[in-house]
Amino acid sequence: MMTLRYLPLLLVFCQHPASGGTASQMNQQISMSRAVKEVALSSDGRTVVATITDTTASGGHAHLWTLSKAASPKQITGAGDDRAADDSSPVWAPDGRTILFRRKRSDASTINRIDVGTGRIDTLALSREGPVVAGGWGAHPEGKPLIATGFAMGSSTTLAVWAADDTRDPERQARKEDQHLFGQSEQVRLYVVNESGPHEIALEDNVRSVTWSKDSRSLLVITAPASDDLGALNRLWLIEKDQPPRQITGTAENVRAASWLADGRIVYFARCGHDAPIVCLDLFVQSLDGSKPRNLTENIDGSLIVAADTTGPVVTDSGDALVTIARHFDQQLARIRLSDGRLGWIDSLPAVVQAVATNVGQTSFALLAAERGGIASVQLADARLRTYVHLAGPELQPADWAPLHARRLEWASDNHTIDGLLYLPPAAIADKRVPLVVDVHGGPAGRFEDSDYPLIRLLLEEGWAVLHVNPRGSFGYGVEFLASLRDDLGGADYRDIMTGVDAVLAQAPIDKDRMALVGYSYGATIASFTLGRTSRFKGLVAVAPVVDQISEYGTESSSFYDRWYFGKPWTRVDAVWRQSPLAGVTAARTPLLLLHGDSDTVNPLSQSLELYRALRQEGSPVELMLFPRETHREIGQNFYGYPSVEPRHGIALRQRILDFLRAAFSGQPNAGLTIEDHR
Repeated sequence: MMTLRYLPLLLVFCQHPASGGTASQMNQQISMSRAVKEVALSSDGRTVVATITDTTASGGHAHLWTLSKAASPKQITGAGDDRAADDSSPVWAPDGRTILFRRKRSDASTINRIDVGTGRIDTLALSREGPVVAGGWGAHPEGKPLIATGFAMGSSTTLAVWAADDTRDPERQARKEDQHLFGQSEQVRLYVVNESGPHEIALEDNVRSVTWSKDSRSLLVITAPASDDLGALNRLWLIEKDQPPRQITGTAENVRAASWLADGRIVYFARCGHDAPIVCLDLFVQSLDGSKPRNLTENIDGSLIVAADTTGPVVTDSGDALVTIARHFDQQLARIRLSDGRLGWIDSLPAVVQAVATNVGQTSFALLAAERGGIASVQLADARLRTYVHLAGPELQPADWAPLHARRLEWASDNHTIDGLLYLPPAAIADKRVPLVVDVHGGPAGRFEDSDYPLIRLLLEEGWAVLHVNPRGSFGYGVEFLASLRDDLGGADYRDIMTGVDAVLAQAPIDKDRMALVGYSYGATIASFTLGRTSRFKGLVAVAPVVDQISEYGTESSSFYDRWYFGKPWTRVDAVWRQSPLAGVTAARTPLLLLHGDSDTVNPLSQSLELYRALRQEGSPVELMLFPRETHREIGQNFYGYPSVEPRHGIALRQRILDFLRAAFSGQPNAGLTIEDHR
């Protein structure tokens, strides 16, 4: 959101004894929570298979569970040696007894099926040697195994699998002949597997998703280039039996996921019709004859959510598409009538709906949803989505954790209305002035929703209030609001947050002399901007920030998202530098805690190294803590307290934040950090 040359650098880590308080106990307790990721519904509409993580303390891996009203929840994968694998993408076979899923290990990724009754698991073994592909269920083919990326079920005997070649060559590696050309990764190819074995369907670019027609005779396939360096170039293909693939022309830009309609047309998510960041999506209907698509959601109040790129919208028998829409701090399910685009909100369901699934007969619907302030869990709704029941599963978090309660606030900023969620500890409710922690979301096209955040529980347990803001540029407020930060990163959004702080001070018992600001990803970038702009905060925490937009653009794993905001940096150096926190580092004096994973390719580690070096040489207090093996996503999981595969890192990261903020709020000079003045 850069090529990194490591130079001699001393990282100073100040040791702080862990507090024996209840917040530190809760920090440990957070590692005992789980999360539900996906749901799929059985053919009889009675049983849901859900992807549920282990607790962080147990390794944080995801496995499959079956949940129903009639039986106790049952974990069906992840026993024994498979405990360290991650299982995902469950799909019920038509027989109602078998579930297909993807299993990922550190060295392999395969498609598997499990007989729910017996627990027997078979693996679809596929291999490739040159142009020859071989394999099948339970087979042991010769050649290099394929690395499965995804699958789509057609009939009971037909499966589409997209997979990459295994490029590892032990013999070449042993001879240290492992040089390779950058950017030329192996293509993700499409294979159809049936009773006659696997065969390849040749396509350009990498396969991203596949959708079968109802009769299992035709396929919609979305492909994408290996890199987005040249733009968002997803393409849509039609594959019919005994016919070569045909590209569907005239689609909306960057098709993401598609579904078939009964009349042979298609409906899909694609990039917004308005000029907006790449994450902005609309819903389109189109015929397969190349005619112009029709945008059904151009002016909705909110932003469309796509739960997974491999799944198109759920289409009901009545001709509606069911979509989840981020709407301010909620996330509601809505019906879009495909004939005219009319939208109807489904208000009978929980406030935050993350995913919806149904079966062929649409006899009921499985939901992954949460009430306000609560954790997402599995619900089973009736065929008309008017009522629902909670399906009991494994304990997701400690039983004494009540839903979080937030006070909703609004304030004016530059003639815009900005939303905030204020969480208050018991002391503040009793009108005693308490410290405030402002938590800034990532993105900038991210958002906070009114659901469960273990990090918030931890800060409240310490006796601190927490403010969540969705400033300009946030998701969930319509396209104009989302697109308002073009060429203004760290501008309007920063002002929205600061005016929000003023609004909180005017309405709640906050100690204005004990405030801090923390953030992850783009939120950490805002924390870094704050360094040189104000002395209102006693401490700042930045988890995986971007501080130099110019250097980061050239070294991040994907640059197209950033390009929309400020263009190509080498053509607009002054404008892009203005939107880089490093430009204001000479004015920095607020103590800063930096935390970064050394396997982060989204916001590379070099960003924190740049800021760390600059602050040291400017004489500003800073500490950098590194987390080996952690990716951008993983360190974010640990920051917010979600299940992680690094059992110790999350506890250490959150404890260091607690210790740092305690020191900052207690008036300890420089929050216990070391200053080395080399100016």
